[in-house]
Amino acid sequence: MIWRVVECSIYFGRCNFCERWQRTVSVCTGVFCMKSNHFVSIRIKIVMLTMCSILICTAILGGAGIYACQSVTTRDADKIMNLTAEDEATILDGQFKLMADSVDVMASDAVRELSDYSLLKDNLYVRSYLYNIDSVFYESAAKDDRILAYYYHLNPDYAASDAGFVFRRSQKTGSFQSQLVPDLKKYLSTDPEVSWYFTAHYAQRGIFTNPHYDDYHECEVISYLFPVYFEKHEIGVIGLDLDFSSIAESLDAVSPYDDSFAFLVDQSDKIVYSKDDSHIGINLFDVNQDLGREVRASAGVGRLIRYETEDRTVWFSSWRRLENGMRIVVTAPYESVYRYRNQLISLLVYGVILILFVSFLVTTFIANHIVHPIQKLTNGARAIADGNLQVALKPDTNDEIRVLTESIDIMEKKLNEHIEKVRELAYRDPLTGVRSKTAYKDEVAKLQKVMEDRVFDFAIVVCDLNHLKLVNDNFGHETGDEYIINSCYMLCQTFKRSPVYRIGGDEFVVILTKHDFEEREELCQKLFEHMQESCLRDKDPESRISIAYGVAEYFAHAEKPLTDYQELFRIGDERMYEKKKEMGGGRR
Repeated sequence: MIWRVVECSIYFGRCNFCERWQRTVSVCTGVFCMKSNHFVSIRIKIVMLTMCSILICTAILGGAGIYACQSVTTRDADKIMNLTAEDEATILDGQFKLMADSVDVMASDAVRELSDYSLLKDNLYVRSYLYNIDSVFYESAAKDDRILAYYYHLNPDYAASDAGFVFRRSQKTGSFQSQLVPDLKKYLSTDPEVSWYFTAHYAQRGIFTNPHYDDYHECEVISYLFPVYFEKHEIGVIGLDLDFSSIAESLDAVSPYDDSFAFLVDQSDKIVYSKDDSHIGINLFDVNQDLGREVRASAGVGRLIRYETEDRTVWFSSWRRLENGMRIVVTAPYESVYRYRNQLISLLVYGVILILFVSFLVTTFIANHIVHPIQKLTNGARAIADGNLQVALKPDTNDEIRVLTESIDIMEKKLNEHIEKVRELAYRDPLTGVRSKTAYKDEVAKLQKVMEDRVFDFAIVVCDLNHLKLVNDNFGHETGDEYIINSCYMLCQTFKRSPVYRIGGDEFVVILTKHDFEEREELCQKLFEHMQESCLRDKDPESRISIAYGVAEYFAHAEKPLTDYQELFRIGDERMYEKKKEMGGGRR
């Protein structure tokens, strides 16, 4: 187990998981780790891992408790909101159905009392007919105190334009009193006096109106209008007004949670009633787009809808579609819905934290006395993982930790030797002995940082060997290799104080700083002179050196210095290519 911990330290460095695991093992296995001259089995120390089990079990049980609490309370909250919306929808549907049934009965009586719709042209017959209908309507309406008005207007296509009756309940006596019947031909269809008639006429079916204020009764009412048909002929529209206060009281009583409330939405998504008067008349989409889409598209069964208002308050809503096309929406703030769940979770979290804190104190007290050897080994392993291969690990105990410490120390030395060999191979070009492309990439990263921070001036000399392909084709690749070596030697002799990198088969880069940067022109001229001397002095193709070069400078304190090394390299490469054309080197 200890070896696994050390492996984690070596290969993963300061990984949080490894650090926590190392600390746990260091604490729990250190009870018998005090200095002694005799061998103490590490198996005995592992007994202390039982302490880890306490922490793990506490975390698991606490997490399971929190998960169970969250699941149960969330499910219960969903049920409460959904059942509340469903129950209230059932109550409202019952009231609306009773209202619709009453009107349906009245409409049936109106049809039954009529023997022929053509008789409606006879004023005397109409009077008798309306009198009989009124008697039936009165008996039905008088039984329900919530009915504030009932009315029946005949179709002006079959009867007089003012034929019908309107009865309203008196606020003083409670009895129904006859009102003036409006003449349909004297009003537009949108006028409030007659709009109820045309609403049902155009709908061609029974329809509920939105709650509206009635000036006569000085209260909110809701109307149900029904077109009466006799042998497929619409002979009139019948309706009644119901005191909306009973429905409003039922809605206002809906409060499954603190600060929760219910409201009604009509078929056009407009809020027609809410305990908060400021919401009435507002389109549901103006409250929240997501809530509006959900209420419009779904029957509202099963899940709650989470949404935010403009003041960033989070709400949950459940809704049901009513029989009359309206929708009831029950909504509650997040804090109220999940208040008890959050309180219970908080208690569980505090309990888990308390248990962990006490366990931590006890474990820390033990660790301060017994885990020094393991901690020392852990720190050494971390240093090795961070790249410090000069750590001196000395064993303090006479047990498996001693053996492990000595093994890691030997491994560190061998690893150091191996890394040096690998680095030497990776950073040196095997043919020329100058720095390799790998070393160049590392140097480019450093120079990029220099350019970004504007640290110092430097220049790069981009070099490309001329006629290498010609040498290879005519004299063989061995001669070509000699040509590359001799060219590289000339670069090194010219730029003695600057590193030379071979970045391709015939491509080299020299990085100039300090004195060589200041003398870059003289050095380039010197390189050119060396090439001329080699061409005059030597006849062997591998010794007649021709190198095209281009210099690109970076000035840290320029007004607008370059910030991209690749752009600097491009400039040097273009200048090198121009030089190559001057020297007759041809295309690369």
